[in-house]
Amino acid sequence: MDHIPATVFNLYGLQTLDLNFNNIGEIHADIKKLKGLSSLSISNNQLNNIPDEIGELDQLDVLYLTNNLIKTLPLSMARLPIKELHLEFNKLSSLPAAVLQLKALEELYTGNNLISALPKELSEIKSLKVLYFESNFVTDLSEHVTTIVENLRAKGGSVKY
Repeated sequence: MDHIPATVFNLYGLQTLDLNFNNIGEIHADIKKLKGLSSLSISNNQLNNIPDEIGELDQLDVLYLTNNLIKTLPLSMARLPIKELHLEFNKLSSLPAAVLQLKALEELYTGNNLISALPKELSEIKSLKVLYFESNFVTDLSEHVTTIVENLRAKGGSVKY
């Protein structure tokens, strides 16, 4: 399947949508119609970008975008209540600004990207409990990165790098 069938966008009561292991290259703007969606999994596809309209899914708290071709995320995502975000195996060279503004974020998985640094703003996400950034290019383990790691471990959180 290379696109999301239009009929899916008419399933207004849909809470979970799993579109893993297809050949989907884009998410249509009509994704905004799925207002009740709390979990979206669209891993192992061919996505290059995510539409701004995803920011209208105000119930979305779990998002899997693993193993795509994503280089950035729309800033509109910053207002979502996402608690768990999977971005492993993409083309991210840095953490998108939208990720750094997710106030409810508890788990962030960014392994196997092209990320070279962890921004200071990551330490401002107070709800963060799990951070995986293994197999990236992070070499700067400066004080703010050490603080992020120590804070997570102090909360009983999990860090893998």
